[in-house]
Amino acid sequence: QKARDIYEVKSTVLDGLAKELSAEESPVAVATECLQKGEDFVGKRQYDLGADCFRKALDALGTDSGEKELKLKLLRRSAECAQQLQDWSVCRRAASEVLEADPNDTQALLQRAVSNEALEKFAAALEDARKLLVLDPKSKAVANRIVHNCQQALRD
Repeated sequence: QKARDIYEVKSTVLDGLAKELSAEESPVAVATECLQKGEDFVGKRQYDLGADCFRKALDALGTDSGEKELKLKLLRRSAECAQQLQDWSVCRRAASEVLEADPNDTQALLQRAVSNEALEKFAAALEDARKLLVLDPKSKAVANRIVHNCQQALRD
C-alpha cells in the first residue's frame, strides 16, 4: 500500500493485493491459533501433529518476536512433543532455547538432560542432571538415574 501510494501506481491488481495483505492475520494471531491447535493434538496424543503446529507457530513469530512468553510456551511444547517422539535433537534444541531465557526451568533442564543422554553427550547430560538435583529435589530419582548412567558411560 505504501509503495503504491509513494509511486502513485494505479492498478486494480495492486489494489487487490494490498487489501489481501492488510487482511492477513498478525504473526501473533497465527502463532496463537497454531498453539491452540497443537495443544488439541497433544491432548489426543497426536504428538507429530502437535509438533507440526508448534513449529508453524514458531515460524510465524520469527526470530525478532517481542512475544517472549508465547515463544517460550511454544518451545516448551515443542520439546515435549519431540521427547514423546524421541526426536532427541529437536528436543535438545528446543529445551536449550528455553534455558537461554530461563536457566532454572527444571522441565527444560530435564528434557535436555534426557536428550543429551540419548544422543550420547554424557558430559552435558551429567551437568544438566546435577543442576536439576540442586533445583528440583522432586526429580531426584530420574536425575540420579541420568547421573549414574552418564558416569558409567564416561568411565567405559
